[in-house]
Amino acid sequence: MNFIEAVECRLELINRQALFKGFAMQQSLMQQGFDLLIYGMGTVFVFLTVLVFVTMGMSAIMRRFFPDPVDTTVITESVPVASVPPSVLVAIKAAIEQHRNKRR
Repeated sequence: MNFIEAVECRLELINRQALFKGFAMQQSLMQQGFDLLIYGMGTVFVFLTVLVFVTMGMSAIMRRFFPDPVDTTVITESVPVASVPPSVLVAIKAAIEQHRNKRR
């Protein structure tokens, strides 16, 4: 093996090593990207899960200590039946009966 062949062989070996290092660096870059993806999505998932449970807890606390007021007023004002003319009552009864017959 002469000097030129030795140099060419050495250069080819260096090129192969550089290619392998480039491939290894690309794999490392892909791995870092994947790790960042998993870390970011995991962080968002955990944050949203905590947010849901905290919101549910606050809602339960508000319902327990500050319940909705119950409306205790009773409406006593009603239209007396005598004020509606009998012809209108007959028309209303006929309309209700007609509607019920259509549904059957």
